[in-house]
Amino acid sequence: MLTAVLAGFLAGVGAQPAVAGYAESARGYFTAGGTQFSNYAYISTSAKSATAVTSTQRTGGGTPSGWAGSRGRLFTSGGAMSCEGVNSYNSGSGTVAFGYSCTRRSGGTWYSYGVSIGWNGSGYSSFYTYRSPSQNS
Repeated sequence: MLTAVLAGFLAGVGAQPAVAGYAESARGYFTAGGTQFSNYAYISTSAKSATAVTSTQRTGGGTPSGWAGSRGRLFTSGGAMSCEGVNSYNSGSGTVAFGYSCTRRSGGTWYSYGVSIGWNGSGYSSFYTYRSPSQNS
C-alpha cells in the first residue's frame, strides 16, 4: 500500500513543470562623458509569462538624477526580439535605472539583452548589456 502511494506521489512530482525562473547576465561596464557605469540584463519567468529587465547605474557612488537609463528587450530562443520597452531613467540621486520590456504571456524559451544609456555631458550614449542565460516559461 505504501509503495503504491509513494509511486503515485513520485509520478505526480515528476510531471510538474518548472513554474518560475530567473537568470542574469554578466555585469558589464561602459564609460560615457568620463563617468563609468555598470549594467546587466535579467530575465524573469513564471508559468507562461516572461519579462526582461535592464539595470544601469554609475559605479563608485550615487548616480545623479537622469544620468542613467535602461531599456528592457525580450528575445526568443531563436534570436528574434519579441518586444522592447521604453527608455526609463533613474528618478533620484543615487538610484538605479531599471528598464522593463513588455510581459509575454505565452510558453517558450526567452532571454534578456538590454540597452543602457549614460549621460555623456551633452546628451546620451547607448550601450548593450551582455545577454542573459535563457529561461523557460
